Amino acid sequence: MPPRKKRTLEESEAEGKVGADTGESEVSTPVAVSSINGDGPKYPPGKHPRGENKLPNVDYETPIDADLELYKDEWTIPKFNLFISFILDNLVETYKSMFKDFIKLPSRKFHPQYYYKIQKPISINEIKSRDYEVPKGSHIFLLDVELLTKNCASYNEADTLIVKNSMQIVNYIRYEVLKAKNIKRNYLLTEDVSSRLLAYVNRLINATDKDIDKQLGFVFQNSDDTMKISTPFLELVDRDELSEYYEIIQRPVALSIIKKNLEVGLYSKIYDLIIDMQLVFENALVFNHSDTLIYQDAKKLLKYFNSLMQNNFFPELQDASERGEIKLEYDKIEFEQYLGTG
Repeated sequence: MPPRKKRTLEESEAEGKVGADTGESEVSTPVAVSSINGDGPKYPPGKHPRGENKLPNVDYETPIDADLELYKDEWTIPKFNLFISFILDNLVETYKSMFKDFIKLPSRKFHPQYYYKIQKPISINEIKSRDYEVPKGSHIFLLDVELLTKNCASYNEADTLIVKNSMQIVNYIRYEVLKAKNIKRNYLLTEDVSSRLLAYVNRLINATDKDIDKQLGFVFQNSDDTMKISTPFLELVDRDELSEYYEIIQRPVALSIIKKNLEVGLYSKIYDLIIDMQLVFENALVFNHSDTLIYQDAKKLLKYFNSLMQNNFFPELQDASERGEIKLEYDKIEFEQYLGTG
């Protein structure tokens, strides 16, 4: 991984934050806050309850990010309860170490204080047992999933492995739902579709603040139009420089890897790439503190990418199909399974 330039917020230039750089010559190695606290694992497993101070409030009704298409769009998935059980079982089996603290509710015998502090406990098993084939069931399901991380972040110290695991769990569940929701446009990556998608990947890699502000409808005269803010996300984090990153992040990925995978044909469908792109930036949101510039750049690039896909790529793809310029195909077996007929 090439050295990352150190870019800091005007209101915060605290040592120990992971960030990027605006200077021409100043270079620094990202350092996690927890890496300064002694030897051994930077992020030990298990619960890390907060002190006796009042816990942060948990908002049970408001999504973590109401701008996500899963909240903004109306959608249904056939046999939704069965689908939920299937994806949760599969994720638990695939990421056992990450999910293990969330499969069942905390023991009342060993963690009685949990039930005094958390008003609405929830676990993977509770979610699997509920009926979401009801009006607004998809919305209720998403809020229940997010409650896994909301409760965890309220009960435990913020910069702990269990909290960061809970954030990734929510992301991974969303990815599975996102693929199912969009199965009717999860087209096969033929040569024509891949070349069009590659143009948008390059557009993101080359984006400046001004490009992003324009796409998102924020036109600021002082937006920078020279620096490509995707630079810190191009390569994988160096394991020698930041080993604790790999204690936390289950699926590391970088923009250069995604671009190469697309160019050599390793992605079979559109949402294979879309989810990897989202993962790049959401990994950064999991690992970094919200007051760092790399966190804010990741959030900005994520919004930019999602906007490009929703407002540009898919409409252009549909227009090209209607004009007969390209043929859009989907995975027939996957589609039949989605409909419950396969």
